[in-house]
Amino acid sequence: MKISNLKVMKIVAYAIILLLAMILCGIIISQTIILNIALISMFSCLVITLIRIRCVSYESSGGCVTIRKHHPFCFKKFITPEIEFPQNKIRKFDLRSIICLRTLVLHVLSKREKLFKTKTRLIGFNTSQIRRIKSSLTSIVAKNNM
Repeated sequence: MKISNLKVMKIVAYAIILLLAMILCGIIISQTIILNIALISMFSCLVITLIRIRCVSYESSGGCVTIRKHHPFCFKKFITPEIEFPQNKIRKFDLRSIICLRTLVLHVLSKREKLFKTKTRLIGFNTSQIRRIKSSLTSIVAKNNM
């Protein structure tokens, strides 16, 4: 099962590019210094946001859980995984939600039998996708804790 927020993040990225073009036109047209400073600061914030935006894909198949992160305009065929480990190592998971920002915290057992946490932000996922991720991880954790 593969769940991704690629479509939403591409729409957000294109909207940011459209806003950047509009702000750039405003900078060119504007003749007041205060307005130019405000537009330039908005422009720089949007550029930083465009650079830092990431698509997240969750994949649970073949006995492995894989989480990949990449930029919406990345056109590589293969994207290296950010997090990848066997399903039998997952002991617990938490899905924290603050307003529209969700964080997935996985508690994973290492080779040395030590528990560590991995955190991933899930931005741009709808409730049905979150429900599918949650049900997948619930079945994995139930199988591992028997």
